[in-house]
Amino acid sequence: MKREVKIGLLTLVSSVLLYLGFNFLKGKDFFTTDNTYYVLYDRIDGLTVSNMVTLNGFKIGRVDNIEIQHDKDDSLLVSIQIDRGVLIASKAVAFLTDDGLLGGKKIVIKNKGDIKNPIQSGGALIAQRDRGLMDVVSSKVDPVITRVNTTVDNLNNILDTQAKKNLQNTLQNLENTSLVLNQIMLENKRNIGAISTNLTVLSNSLNETVKQTQPLIANLNSLADSLNDLELKKTVNNINGVLTNLNSVVAKVDSGQGTLSKLINEKELYTDLNQTVKDLDSLFVDMKDNPKRYVHFSVFGKKDKE
Repeated sequence: MKREVKIGLLTLVSSVLLYLGFNFLKGKDFFTTDNTYYVLYDRIDGLTVSNMVTLNGFKIGRVDNIEIQHDKDDSLLVSIQIDRGVLIASKAVAFLTDDGLLGGKKIVIKNKGDIKNPIQSGGALIAQRDRGLMDVVSSKVDPVITRVNTTVDNLNNILDTQAKKNLQNTLQNLENTSLVLNQIMLENKRNIGAISTNLTVLSNSLNETVKQTQPLIANLNSLADSLNDLELKKTVNNINGVLTNLNSVVAKVDSGQGTLSKLINEKELYTDLNQTVKDLDSLFVDMKDNPKRYVHFSVFGKKDKE
C-alpha cells in the first residue's frame, strides 16, 4: 500500500474520531437509539443544546438541536432525544423552566392524556414556557419601580413648583426690603451725618481726656505705692515692739522676777494656793449645808437662839 493512501486513511479516521468525540462531548450519543420529539417555542430564554430533559425530576433525555423557523415568526424548533424506554403520553407538555438559581434552563415533561397510546418518535409535544425566577421577580419589581418613578416625578414637579414660588417670594421680599432701606437711608441721611460728626467729636474729647488723666493715674499709682510702704513699715515696727516687750517679760519670768515667775517657779506657793482653794471649797459646802451657822436674822429684830 502506498504511503499516500495510508496517510489519507489515517486522516479520515482521525477526522471521524474527532467529529464523534466532539459530538459526544456535546451530549450526542451515536450508538443509542433514543426517540426524537419536537417542541416549537416562541422563545427559549437561554436554552442550549445538551440541556436536560426530565420527567418527575429524573433525567430522561437531552436537547439535541435548536433551529429558527423564519416562516413561523422566527419561532424556535427544539428537538429533544428521550430514552426509548420512556413512554410519552399523547398530550404530553414540554415545560421550559429554570434549572436552579444560576440561570440555566431545562425541559420538564408532564405526561397528560392517554399513556396507553404514546406519541411515536418524531412526534410533537405541546410547548409551554414556565415563568422563571427572573420573570417572577420582574413582575413584582416592575410595578413597584413604576410607582416609585411616578412618585419621584410628582415630587420633583411639586418641589420645582414650590421652589420657584418660594424663590419668587424671596426675591420680591428682598426687593421690598431694599426699597425700605433706601427710603430710611434717604430720610435719615442728615441725622446719620450729625451722629457721625458727634461721634468724631466725642472720640477726640475722649482722647484728650485720656491724655489728661494719664499723669493723674501715674500720681495715684505713686501715692498708693507710698501708702503701701508706709503701712508696711508701721506694721513691722509695731510687731518688733511687741516682740521686744514679750522677750523682756519672758526674760523676767526666767530670772525669777515678778509674781508670775514665783507662781511658775516656786512649788510651795503653788501648794499653798491649792490648799487655800480646797479650804474655800469646803467652806462653801458647809455654808450650803448649815446656813444658820453663819447667817442669823429675826422677824422681830431679836436674835434667834441656836
